[in-house]
Amino acid sequence: MIMTEEQAITWDIRAIYSPEIFEQWLNAMTKRKAVFVELMHIKDYDGKSNLVLSVYCAETQEELEESDPEFWFSYNVLENEFWSFVAAAANSPVTFDTEFFFEQLYLRG
Repeated sequence: MIMTEEQAITWDIRAIYSPEIFEQWLNAMTKRKAVFVELMHIKDYDGKSNLVLSVYCAETQEELEESDPEFWFSYNVLENEFWSFVAAAANSPVTFDTEFFFEQLYLRG
């Protein structure tokens, strides 16, 4: 599904159900707002490990540093499709936190 920039900006984030829509949304939003994406390893409330891709948006970089995630994607929910959302974020012009990847390389090296 190809959307215009205006359609992407006004898209309800609760309906971002495909990596293609997510990437179009990110591309449109970064032209108007500061956007930051972070991949984190967390422990769920039941103690199970999970990967979460969090998306932050704000009017300015300063506001972005103080904001909570607009929404997030969970590996435990999406399973293998999760990596398509990570790839969409990596292919977009957003600021992407790579600290998690480097930590994993260090721990395995």
